[in-house]
Amino acid sequence: MRIINKLKELREQLQTVATQERKRKTTVIKKWLKNQKKIALYGTGEHTHILLREIPQLIPMYIVDKKGSTLESAFGVEVVSVCDIKEEPPEILLISSMTFEKEIKEELYKEGIDKVTKIETIYDDSLALLEQKIQNWEFLNAEVEEQLWVEKRAEKIPTIFFNSSPKSGSTYLAMSLSEELNLPYKRISLYGVFKDKIVPEWLERCQYGGCVIRDHLKATPYHLNQLMRCNINRIILTIRDPRQALLSFAWFIEEKSIWDQVINKASPEAFCPDGFNMWGISDRIDCLIENYLPQLIVWIEEWLEIEKNGYGSIKILLVEFKEIKEDPLNVTKRILEFYSLDPYKAQSLPKPTKEKLYRKGELNEWLDTFTDEQRKRATQCIPNYLLKRFNWHK
Repeated sequence: MRIINKLKELREQLQTVATQERKRKTTVIKKWLKNQKKIALYGTGEHTHILLREIPQLIPMYIVDKKGSTLESAFGVEVVSVCDIKEEPPEILLISSMTFEKEIKEELYKEGIDKVTKIETIYDDSLALLEQKIQNWEFLNAEVEEQLWVEKRAEKIPTIFFNSSPKSGSTYLAMSLSEELNLPYKRISLYGVFKDKIVPEWLERCQYGGCVIRDHLKATPYHLNQLMRCNINRIILTIRDPRQALLSFAWFIEEKSIWDQVINKASPEAFCPDGFNMWGISDRIDCLIENYLPQLIVWIEEWLEIEKNGYGSIKILLVEFKEIKEDPLNVTKRILEFYSLDPYKAQSLPKPTKEKLYRKGELNEWLDTFTDEQRKRATQCIPNYLLKRFNWHK
């Protein structure tokens, strides 16, 4: 736990320093804009999204990326490669990256870009040193966690598997149970929301128990058969009113700056168009009602079908978000009993934090946020039997 706490402390420090550096640089950028400087950005990731959101008057000449014109822009400006800079050099080229800042600078100097434009960075070198320190602690944590996993397997503690509809409270519950029982916290799939696919090697490492898994797997025969093959037959299924889950997801994309990591890279069939995370909340809700909500409801229905009719040796413990909200400790005790563990192993749970819960954890915020038309459209998507079974607002 000391290593985990140290990692948390360093990550919080990194976030604080990064915010301070962006604030400092924002003042400088506004002076450049006042002096009508021609500015280009290098980087199409999280930091560029944040920068353009914080300085809406910043409209770069173009954005530089290694993939250049092959990368479709989500920012409404042209994306070019490094070799294109010399054809139309800006007065200032601002590197909008933290992790790859050093690598980018070396590339630009190697190509002689410093001869045609002024190269600036958002973050200073202290952040790179802090990132390296975090990587060192993460390596140490991985070694300690591996040893812990061996010990927990020896204690015959089964693999506790949370399979959740997105934004249904499973992160808080799974992470809290992982901490309370001192169990490693694992994932077994790739590709993101509704596209998750089991990685057999990851799953096989979990078949001997001693860990907590959280995922969003669909109820496909492939997934179910893979789980049974690895003796993971008990599943905690968490669900939430799809309308509130949709709203939480709409905010989550913006607040967690996960566009590139979770949505854009999920699959070519991702349900959100380019730049979605920079839209206003009402536009995001409209798009998600059309493209996300139907998939979410199918996901829930398919798992409820397995709960009702069974599938091989699979057993399901259904947990609704409202239960987690009202009495998480009681839910945790039910989970331990489901896995034939002492329910009193969980004497308390930490209070929900933004790291584990992300937002407010409300039940019916959607009623106040959706427009009348959005409320009607969203509710019409949900079968009556689901509204009735879970007492979701009609």
